Amino acid sequence: MTLLPFRDDHPALIVPGQDPLTHSELAVRAERLAADLALPRGKGLVFLFARNTLTSVVAYLAALEAGHAVALLDEGLKAEFAAHLVAHYQPDLIYHEGEPAWLSGYTPLGNGFARAEQSAPGELHPDLTLLLTTSGSTGSPKFVRLSRDNVLSNARAISKSLRLSRDERAVTTLPFHYSYGLSVLHSHLVSGASVVVTEASVMEPTFWELLKTEGITSIAGVPYTYQMLDRLGFAKAEWPTLRHLTQAGGKLADPLTRKFLDIAQDRGLNFFVMYGQTEAAPRISCVPPERLTEKLGSAGLALPGGELLVETPTGRTTEAGVTGEIVYRGPNVMMGYAEGREDLALGDVQGNELYTGDLGHLDEEGFLFITGRSKRIAKVFGVRLNLDEVEGLFRDLGPVAVLGAADKLHVFHEHTDDALLASLRKGVALDLKVPVQAISLKHLETLPTLSSGKIDYRSLQRQLEGGSA
Repeated sequence: MTLLPFRDDHPALIVPGQDPLTHSELAVRAERLAADLALPRGKGLVFLFARNTLTSVVAYLAALEAGHAVALLDEGLKAEFAAHLVAHYQPDLIYHEGEPAWLSGYTPLGNGFARAEQSAPGELHPDLTLLLTTSGSTGSPKFVRLSRDNVLSNARAISKSLRLSRDERAVTTLPFHYSYGLSVLHSHLVSGASVVVTEASVMEPTFWELLKTEGITSIAGVPYTYQMLDRLGFAKAEWPTLRHLTQAGGKLADPLTRKFLDIAQDRGLNFFVMYGQTEAAPRISCVPPERLTEKLGSAGLALPGGELLVETPTGRTTEAGVTGEIVYRGPNVMMGYAEGREDLALGDVQGNELYTGDLGHLDEEGFLFITGRSKRIAKVFGVRLNLDEVEGLFRDLGPVAVLGAADKLHVFHEHTDDALLASLRKGVALDLKVPVQAISLKHLETLPTLSSGKIDYRSLQRQLEGGSA
């Protein structure tokens, strides 16, 4: 598999304060390290506990170059979760920049890698290339199984949709073990472009300095990223090299979408709104920037090579205005899931088709509009409510997360204006036709987020169950 089709002196990876690593240098470094990762059994399973560092990225590319299947994991994963996953999957190689105390039964090879002292039973499917977690930070053993063609087809489709040229320069605003952050890396490498590798977050002054000093041309973010950019005064600053803003990882509230669209139009930027799932490697659709004003709220058109349909009780359709579960077809659809080492021998069970679990409809031009998630449904006093839509009703509070349980809507927020809180609570109750008492407002200093920047609903659910919210 090659995510490195270029061999020249154009910068590929840039670490502030260091000489850039060119595409040629990156390819040579990955190939040399790959030679050290050869296994007697041939193809092996690699657990790569990643950080947004040059060494992690090179280790990842080398493991792919060696022909192994790579499971990308957060280096910040809790020790008990990491140890559980290792015991459950018995990876042949492990990469970790530190020296975790929980790791045993592995012999260090250098360069952050360690090899299992005993080989795990069972072969890996020859097409298996990448494993991405579905759980965020909970240590669930469930992975998405992706092939070489899944990864490369999506990287190329993203490159085409975002109109990436060789002089583009992205920055790692998202962790690259997260599918959206990984797609930024993939799409820029296959385009022969550049990526500035940093662990600085948008909350740190260092990040804002990088936007100016490193010639960054694009920022990628989930809704929470854009909420923070807005809060930190993005609109007031000048970014001379910036060309593109891309947003995915959940629906951005329409008012904030419009605000960033206005900023983009004022400054001659392209604002791309995208939709995807890890199961699709991960991008599914994109709104062309020039259509965003008239298609506000849309998740866009299917990426090149893909197709969107709507499943209803009477069958599938592409008819405009018909709401149902969104089904996606494309070469980037995963091979299937894995919940144990034995599943890694399986081939493709999806047939390039993915039931997304999202509800929505297409318009007359094929633009997708998502109305909610089938699993984000709650019944409150007999009223069936889409929790994503309920969150939208509280958008004036800024970052918000809603959970439903036992005839109750639990609204987690960071707002402190009691008058606005009381007014919104009353107004939303009227809109939803539920008693005011059915809406419980819960203030948190900061909503918990996953390393990807998405709201950590599991953490909030645990708070509810433990009575600490």
